[in-house]
Amino acid sequence: RIQSGSKRTFVKRGNKLVEKERLPMWVRMRSEGEIRYRPNIDHPAIAGFSNKVPKEFQRSFINCIALLGASLPIETLYVDMAGSAEQVVPDRIDEDALTQAVKSVITVCLGSGKGIQEVLSLMKDVDPFRSAWSDTLRVVESIINIER
Repeated sequence: RIQSGSKRTFVKRGNKLVEKERLPMWVRMRSEGEIRYRPNIDHPAIAGFSNKVPKEFQRSFINCIALLGASLPIETLYVDMAGSAEQVVPDRIDEDALTQAVKSVITVCLGSGKGIQEVLSLMKDVDPFRSAWSDTLRVVESIINIER
């Protein structure tokens, strides 16, 4: 029931198995016969916040993110997905967190030369935006209207 959305392009062992043009919060890696998931520290929401953290705290911030990844409850997820996959859903995101994530993604993507339609297309395919799409669109529209 768990399906990978990425192409399997291997350059070397431990290569990231995620399409770089998408905005995954998690990176799937295969190394030495094991599959690992790590938070994507290059995601605009994480990288944007990390850049705002004072230099002396940046390593601690990244360590906290790594701790979340190392604490992913794989066994529990496996049992839940095997038993009742359709009941496993993403957590709801509150308005403030969604707004912060949308602003980060829009800022980074528009800054790299992507158009707003391309940004929306990227966002529509990944959570938390996908599971709160109508709220995401509302936030995007308010941000675009503020910047005009």
